[in-house]
Amino acid sequence: MFGRLRFLRLKTAEHALRDGQLDEAHRLASAADLAGHSRAVELLKELTARLIERAESHASEDRFVEALADLQKAETGGIMAERIAELRRNIEAVSAATERAAHQQGVRLAAARARLEAGSVAAGRRLLDDAPLQDQEVRRLKEEADRRAAEAATQFQRAGKMIDQKHLAAAVACFRRARTLHADSPIVAGLEGRLCKAVVDNTVTALRDGHLSRAEETLSCLADVGRHDPARREAEDMVHAARAARGAFRSGNYETTIQELIRLDRLLPKSVWIKKTLQDLRGASDVLASLRAGPLGPPSGHQQVGTGPGTASRRAGKARGSLAVSPPGIETRSLTAYAVGEGHGAPALPERLLLLIEGGGSYLLLRGDRATIGRAVASKPPDIPIYSDLAEHHAELGRIDQDYFLIASREVTVGGKPTRHHLLRDGDRVVLGRKAKFTFRLPSRKSASAIIDLSDSSKLPHDVRRVVLFADHAVVGSGRNVHIGCPTCTRELVLLVREGRLWIRPASRPGESAPPAELVELGQSMEIEGMGFVVKTWEPQATTGRKKRV
Repeated sequence: MFGRLRFLRLKTAEHALRDGQLDEAHRLASAADLAGHSRAVELLKELTARLIERAESHASEDRFVEALADLQKAETGGIMAERIAELRRNIEAVSAATERAAHQQGVRLAAARARLEAGSVAAGRRLLDDAPLQDQEVRRLKEEADRRAAEAATQFQRAGKMIDQKHLAAAVACFRRARTLHADSPIVAGLEGRLCKAVVDNTVTALRDGHLSRAEETLSCLADVGRHDPARREAEDMVHAARAARGAFRSGNYETTIQELIRLDRLLPKSVWIKKTLQDLRGASDVLASLRAGPLGPPSGHQQVGTGPGTASRRAGKARGSLAVSPPGIETRSLTAYAVGEGHGAPALPERLLLLIEGGGSYLLLRGDRATIGRAVASKPPDIPIYSDLAEHHAELGRIDQDYFLIASREVTVGGKPTRHHLLRDGDRVVLGRKAKFTFRLPSRKSASAIIDLSDSSKLPHDVRRVVLFADHAVVGSGRNVHIGCPTCTRELVLLVREGRLWIRPASRPGESAPPAELVELGQSMEIEGMGFVVKTWEPQATTGRKKRV
């Protein structure tokens, strides 16, 4: 009976081999109980030859796994061992070479893709030149390179037309978009120079004609275009001098105004308004010096301080690039202060104010050019006292013109990098300590005022969550580009200091003249445009014990 079963299996195996079912034939013929059977041996010889033939076919079509599997089955026949071994070595060698080539191709395609995404179309194309076109990813990347080059050419052409039409901001936007697509285009350098020249020329013209805000806006539209262009850097120096002169004039520091205008006059020697303004300022200084020498001047025995151009070297003013403080005994009140009687009647406005808004929270307003930051529990509290493990005076914020600097007594991190001195930029994340973190922001280009947004773990007295570094004015409202948030405001408001007093008025709308301002009396509740508020003097209490509320 068992002999009959073996015969049937052999018969079935022979039929399977004849039908090309090699795997089924191998399974039946290689059974243990058929080992040594003459018909099984003959069957395995023919099956081995067929498996070797199929393995070679698999290998020719790069199906190396299937080819090696067939060779493994062929080995069970016990014949043609040398041929099987040699064929295995060849297939394994070709398989390894093919795998290396595929890996290199993958690396090349990844590099080409990265170059294209970085805007380097030419470099991406060079990497794709030797790649086989039958590869679907290669075809896709080449099409992407062609698409980017074509779109960049369109944007470059549009930027050139907009330069001719004097639409410079739109031209810059088109150029930057095109440069992002095709940064290594031969058009980039020439068009960038042309665009930068057009913007710089308009900026210089606006400055020469006395349109300072227009000059700032025009130059700022360049963004990162032409940042290494000498003409742009010279225009930036002009705008910086004009901005410094305007800021000094608005704060009543006429000596610094004269110094910055002299600097600007050297850069723009043909500007009539600069020479006229310098002449008027010097004349005003001479008139004031004459008035102060007369009966209305200080009583005899009081120190006289001139304000004419000849006295600039004898007075300690705010120098560019430094945080200078006037030496004791030197009077630094401005021409405006004498003109409106500041210091003779109304009390001086405190440097530190607490603004409480109904439904809007508490805000600390700091009017000085310097602000210290440190531990709230201290014998001499800093301007920004934080309940934390900081030193009493851990760091200092300083403002020069429209720039803000952080100077720390010990190492802090800004944007995740350790430092002790840092020029702050909008959005910088500053970590002073575990419970002392804040984000520095410049909400509006129209104001040099900055804000310090405290993290949830940083606590100040009176539950203050934001500190306003008050420069010229601050915007109040419900939008993002405001210094002071008020969800109930029906329109934006402007908080400003004028003639040594605090005022508030609605923001001007397009085509509308500036609305009248209302005087803000300290300690008195007020309501304007849907905002109820009160402003008080901020005076943190000195303490050496446990944390106290102030």
